[in-house]
Amino acid sequence: MASHVIGADEDRDGLDDGVEDALAESFAPVVYHGPLETSFPVAVDWWLARTHLSVRSGRGLPDRRVTDGPLSQSSLVNVSTIASGDVGRLTSDGTRSRLKSTSFFLEDVGVEFRRGQLDTRGWVTYVHSYGNRRGGVTLQYWRAYAWNGARVGPIDLGHGGDWEGIAVHLNSRLLPERVTYLEHSGIVDQTNHVRWEGGHPVIWSEEGGHSSYPTGPPEGPARSVRQETWTAGRVVWFDGVERGKSGGLLNVGEKTSPRNGQVFITYSGLWGSIGRLFITSGYWGPAFNETGAQCSDGTEAYGRGLRYRVGLASCHRVLIAAWCDEMDSAALNPEVECYSSRDVP
Repeated sequence: MASHVIGADEDRDGLDDGVEDALAESFAPVVYHGPLETSFPVAVDWWLARTHLSVRSGRGLPDRRVTDGPLSQSSLVNVSTIASGDVGRLTSDGTRSRLKSTSFFLEDVGVEFRRGQLDTRGWVTYVHSYGNRRGGVTLQYWRAYAWNGARVGPIDLGHGGDWEGIAVHLNSRLLPERVTYLEHSGIVDQTNHVRWEGGHPVIWSEEGGHSSYPTGPPEGPARSVRQETWTAGRVVWFDGVERGKSGGLLNVGEKTSPRNGQVFITYSGLWGSIGRLFITSGYWGPAFNETGAQCSDGTEAYGRGLRYRVGLASCHRVLIAAWCDEMDSAALNPEVECYSSRDVP
């Protein structure tokens, strides 16, 4: 597939952009948001217009605002500062703080914006597609949330910023062969459990935390918001009434060559303020996402709960597996596409 480019290839991944977009529409998921959901999807530009860019230059140091909002996507790139100690220069589009201690970050949105966009046309699903090692194409579908309202019993683990999604891995015949969901436990192969509506896989978005699962609560779709993510797809509310159309799909291209002006994909900082704990701090966007990330020795970089292995001596570099799972290196350079330019504490 990657060797037969016949048209535009803005993101330089060896695939015809038109083919990428057509495939993305064919397998775009149906997302169900449960009855207790309080934070719905948002578009990146809506989110940026309601936040500010700040930096923490070292562990224990005070936060400093760098750029007042409203922000644009260009506000996130080519920003740098000097960090404390021997860390040196931090960049907003290359430096990744593995423990979220020394990083650029987007400040948490105000309480009035945590519910997300009320106009469902802002519920954009961001697509990342590339040639895979199966000889086909991998289609990643990413959802953005300005707030994560996760709780464990009475314990509030909420934080600013959330990116969740699934990937449909097509084989050389461009048929689904593997479907993976980003869950709390990592990148989970749910091929044998995924439910399909036509050619569209179903996602149950966890209430509050937004993690993606193939099955939902016992009450099923009847009490959920149904979002069809494809172009002109509908959003049907809890009461069964159509509220409007969803925001459709937007292909972001590759980190090294964004498509459609989506340069936010190169931003390596956090999408949310830095909290007291790793788990209550903002998380990374798609191209720097922590889910399934791997250390140099192949072990997982981030475990469950509060135990993180990225500080171990064996974790020299962090592979962003959520962005590069099964990526074929024939057209893209994994050394550049799948890692941050610099890892810092």
